[in-house]
Amino acid sequence: MIKTTTVTLNPALDKTMFFERDFLLGGVNRSHSALKAVGGKGINVSRVMKQYGVNALCTGFIGGINGNIVCELLDTLDIPYRFSRTKAETRINIKIKDAGSVMTEANEMGGPIRESELASFFKELEKDDSDLMVLSGSIPRGLPADTYARIVRKMKEKGKTVVVDCDGEALRLAVEEKPFLIKPNIHELGMYLGRLPADREETIAAIRRIWEEKGVRVLCTMGALGALYIGPEGLYAVPAASIDRIGNTVCAGDTFLAAFLLSYYGHFDPEESGDIARALEIASAAAAAKAEKEGTEIPTAEEMGRHLKGLHAEKLNW
Repeated sequence: MIKTTTVTLNPALDKTMFFERDFLLGGVNRSHSALKAVGGKGINVSRVMKQYGVNALCTGFIGGINGNIVCELLDTLDIPYRFSRTKAETRINIKIKDAGSVMTEANEMGGPIRESELASFFKELEKDDSDLMVLSGSIPRGLPADTYARIVRKMKEKGKTVVVDCDGEALRLAVEEKPFLIKPNIHELGMYLGRLPADREETIAAIRRIWEEKGVRVLCTMGALGALYIGPEGLYAVPAASIDRIGNTVCAGDTFLAAFLLSYYGHFDPEESGDIARALEIASAAAAAKAEKEGTEIPTAEEMGRHLKGLHAEKLNW
């Protein structure tokens, strides 16, 4: 596996609360249990890679007491990090799961990040010696929408392979800089297009247009409908792996991306390096195993392996 760095501009402390009754708006709700974990999409990618034996350096912004807790949690997980300090307190994200398994999220915006702090971050980023960089998650207040685009441009100049997983204007601007791959889910793809694709055929047409016009690989996850990939190898589809019971889908998309990259670069089997179909199968299995878990813990290789049975990605005509 090539040396990897993840960028999380807007990390978080994630607190998930579980309720035995339906959540009552405007009333008092008492949880029967709660979990606290480090959050942020890039950090999640590093957590998945760590679970499967790869150290991916976490970078981004961190601040205040919450930021210190994030670092302590990463120390506990033995995940390396090199964050840039900000005076803004690292945000807290609240996730509420009621008796009906309905998950509600309330996420702080994060920031604001000062111009001087952004300049310091870019200075630190110039020292990065990884080969693969994964830019993932939301942009905190204070940072311009083209922040990811600027990172893509600078890192490509240094010869790095850059993957982007974000949404909205940040994604649109990043695509213009032609990263190696983008990973929108179906809703994020809809934001990029200006409307949600009506079916799989419209989704295929949309990612094909991005590939043909921009030369950017697209890995699009579609929940229960599986995922699509398009790039120089062709167009591929993989179904969603079967799930016995949905636990917590938070981090499932990040798990999909991390597992895909690990497989694509031959971490699980060097002979499968560059095998898109196999990477999609492993990614789908890992995401399903994650979705079955109640908390934010990452599935083991054995749990992922159970979902691989009978899973088959196919190459489509286009």
